[in-house]
Amino acid sequence: MHKSKRYVLINAFSVGDYLGIFVITLIVAVLLFPKGKLEDLLPLSTDVNIDLSLAYYQGLLKVNPSDQIYLALIQSYIRLGKVKKPSDLFEEFQRKYPENPEAFEYAKLFYNELSPEGRSKLIKTLIDTQLTEKNYLQFRESILKNFPLSYQERVYLEKEIMKRALWAKDYDILKSLILENLYLSRSLEYKIFLLELALATGDPRFARDVAKSIHLGDKQ
Repeated sequence: MHKSKRYVLINAFSVGDYLGIFVITLIVAVLLFPKGKLEDLLPLSTDVNIDLSLAYYQGLLKVNPSDQIYLALIQSYIRLGKVKKPSDLFEEFQRKYPENPEAFEYAKLFYNELSPEGRSKLIKTLIDTQLTEKNYLQFRESILKNFPLSYQERVYLEKEIMKRALWAKDYDILKSLILENLYLSRSLEYKIFLLELALATGDPRFARDVAKSIHLGDKQ
């Protein structure tokens, strides 16, 4: 074959063709490797070929999903400066593995890259999928330690934490949380929420003291 014709034939293949071949090869590799072994070989750098790296991870995620693959994809998109895709992947991971504490690590990777709206959505997703009546104190500590919450995010967190304390009937803990969170009382809705919680403890004297504290706070 003439050299020029051979050159044209080679260049007739698009990048998409090569990616398709690559993904097919990947699927075959997944079938051949024992589960857990292929993930150990994942290259975490996207410097060599970003398109191939993303195709690699996306193809692997479809046929053999794991924590490492989600993490590799999230890291790759963050390095590209694409923050919406990591957020979507995080939500997908949360839906599939709601009990997996890997979620905090993933969220920490791209929290600072998100817009304020994106950050609030991320924190809400964490709270809605990870918080339980059994882990609420530990969860609260982890969130406060790892994320610089805005006022709105903090209010949402503390309200959900106090709800879990109420549902668990941990009234002494609930009382201490109410007192600790009085300083967040900027809205009428939140003040009413605290008063209702105080009454729910079954201690009318405590509820009266909370009402006084809120009233005095309004005067300052």
